Amino acid sequence: MFRRPIYKFLISFIFFTNSITAMADNHLVGDFSGNVTLTSDYSFRGISQTGEEPAIQGGLDWDSGTGFYLGAWGSNVNFGDGDETSMELDVYAGYAGSLDGLDYDVGFIYYIYPGANSNLNYDFWEIYGSLGYDFEVASFSAGLAYTSDNFGDTGDGLYLMSSLSIPVSDMISLDASLNYYDVEPGFGDDYWDWIIGATLSIDWFDANISYIDTDLSNFDAADSRVVFSISRSF
Repeated sequence: MFRRPIYKFLISFIFFTNSITAMADNHLVGDFSGNVTLTSDYSFRGISQTGEEPAIQGGLDWDSGTGFYLGAWGSNVNFGDGDETSMELDVYAGYAGSLDGLDYDVGFIYYIYPGANSNLNYDFWEIYGSLGYDFEVASFSAGLAYTSDNFGDTGDGLYLMSSLSIPVSDMISLDASLNYYDVEPGFGDDYWDWIIGATLSIDWFDANISYIDTDLSNFDAADSRVVFSISRSF
């Protein structure tokens, strides 16, 4: 899947991201940040995007300081389609803030799959929004993402999201999410997906282990599995 060893690619990406964010912070307004993740599987809405194989992921973000933000994020993928595409690139823009302790986020995201035949219609867009509140003993958020032109030109798609995070200590949190995907028959069946996990955060990286599952049957990419990831932000 990778043309060179994973650790070499990861080191190169960290160096590149550090360099870009440093140059951007020195020459442009707003704040730039980057992130890189190595994960045992790229799971998107409960479905493996890499055939349950490892993925290297990374992104760059710009925060205006006034609520408006822009970003890009990428990952390797493997849809078992004869290598029509081996990469996903997401570009997004939005506005986020907080009002009386209630966090909000609205935006637009475009999913791009370089190299895929245009007849496959892999590329698609979504608008999204979420609300969240930190109760100190736990934080909760809920949101949705909608498109009228879903993956594969399969019509409308509405994804309803909810998540809960409980801090156990300064370094450890327990996390859970329950989500529902309402899709057209061309995409498949409507389904639920859920995640239960834990995150360890220390000075320079975060480590996460999660159990992921869906209520889809007879679909190997949606089987239950345990995913481990390690990430770093810059």
